[in-house]
Amino acid sequence: MLVEASPAQSLREEADRVGILVGAAVRQLSEPAYASTLAREFNMVEPEDAMKWWVVRPDQANFDFTTGDQVVAFAEAHSMKVRGHTLVWGWSNPPW
Repeated sequence: MLVEASPAQSLREEADRVGILVGAAVRQLSEPAYASTLAREFNMVEPEDAMKWWVVRPDQANFDFTTGDQVVAFAEAHSMKVRGHTLVWGWSNPPW
């Protein structure tokens, strides 16, 4: 299907119009230009490393969902879907 978008239309608007998800992997949201582009051009985010085991459980006694929660909160604030990513990832699995 060939879809032509007007120059003023964002990628996200066109994706929403034709009913597809267009996403990007997200590392951090602290740069305003990056965050605004992400919200404007995409309707889905993937939290890259934020939900991998070595981030979520930095040691055997603790869990840390801070980074993943920030990505999900951003997605919720901008009506975006979140695509979960691999919790168990080869080299990053803890020995315990």
